[in-house]
Amino acid sequence: MRITLSHLPEQARFFQSTAREAALVGGLGYGKTHVASDWILAGAIRYPKARHFIFSNTFPQLMAGTMRTFFEACERWGLNYIDRVRMEHYVLLSDIGAKIEVRSADKPINYKSIEICRAWIDEAQAWPEMTYDLLLGRMRGTDTQRRLYPDMPLQVRLTANPPHSLDHWLVRRCTVPSPTTGVPPIELYTAATWDNPYLPQSYIDQLLEAYDPELAEIELGGKFGDLRSGRIWRRFDRRKHVMSNEQAIARGLPPLEYDPDLPICWSHDFNIDPLSSVLFQWRRVNVAGYQREVMYVLDELRIRDAMIDHAVREFVENRKDAVSVARRSGLILYGDPAGNQGNRQTGQSDWYALKHGLARYGLWGEVRVPAAPPLLRDRYNAANRMLENAKGEIGVIFHERCRWTVRDIEIMRYKPGTSLPDEKQKLEDGGTVTHLADAWSYAIAYEYPIREEAVVSRRQL
Repeated sequence: MRITLSHLPEQARFFQSTAREAALVGGLGYGKTHVASDWILAGAIRYPKARHFIFSNTFPQLMAGTMRTFFEACERWGLNYIDRVRMEHYVLLSDIGAKIEVRSADKPINYKSIEICRAWIDEAQAWPEMTYDLLLGRMRGTDTQRRLYPDMPLQVRLTANPPHSLDHWLVRRCTVPSPTTGVPPIELYTAATWDNPYLPQSYIDQLLEAYDPELAEIELGGKFGDLRSGRIWRRFDRRKHVMSNEQAIARGLPPLEYDPDLPICWSHDFNIDPLSSVLFQWRRVNVAGYQREVMYVLDELRIRDAMIDHAVREFVENRKDAVSVARRSGLILYGDPAGNQGNRQTGQSDWYALKHGLARYGLWGEVRVPAAPPLLRDRYNAANRMLENAKGEIGVIFHERCRWTVRDIEIMRYKPGTSLPDEKQKLEDGGTVTHLADAWSYAIAYEYPIREEAVVSRRQL
């Protein structure tokens, strides 16, 4: 069987590699699964009686992404296939009498009974190192393969987006030389999203708008990087993001005050000391250097040793300009989904207490809270992207009165050796950090999430 393959330069080098272990680490849309599907099919045609495997991190992801691309490759190659993945975990290539077995990393116990000749691992950055080692331990070929194809090399190919930390096992195995061979165990090939000339510029522009510069360097540039050390809100710059109303007007921006025709947004973190929340509005902006929708953070509520009723009274009695706009144009509530759980002090959930407290003053709000909290990394990435995207556009402005929120954002750091915030830090008055920044970022993570399925389907403004 002869077929003409059309591969980009780095795809071709990856496809032709003779290494036992090789990885193609690249940006979104480069075509990693495309070329790996070709690699699996080429091996199946050459060695039809060997055991060929496709692995991915979870079965749903495997079916929604990896196998969809693989089946497209089968059609491109003109190969008939019988899909038995869901019931029997394999694909039968009936024209050539080959079988491609399919597994996911979330059930590594199933690896104990298999013998592997050739394997492709998709989404390798999501794999635990122990699971990868278990797979390598099963790469020993079969009696049939040794009899029919004695010169057949046993090989594994990995396709991945770059991990977000430099201490990830994939980074280490692709870059640190082995003491035995003097070269890294995994032969590395890298490529950026824009190395694929077939991607429309509008698609690339949309991705650049969806990531902050450091995350874009990893997810689109295909480069190893570290987002889990140092400052959490890495894109924050007081000179860019904090200003007075007069400064906003001088830059051609809408006034840094409540627009009476837009809803008041109120986002909460339900910590007791301090009880923290921010007031803001989403504003349409048509100014060079700014995103199309900018988050105007106009005020903060930070109350020491408080309950929800204290926040409601503070809002109603001391934020009368915001309350007036809320009565006219509506109120949208954001915040921590954990507030749906029962409060240890009252037995009622914080969200119930907040809505009930507002109702006593004739105020009702639309609640925009997910069923479960977003992953920390997703929330942090979403807020950093809103602070400044990879096109250099600003998406958040803080009124200078929001001094505690700004301090939270400025000093939050990762706890060394983890992807968690260091909560031992204290502010000048003894209050703990993170809470106002958490309240602020919950709203962004709800409206502008950074997840693979959300990047390109982001709402149009």
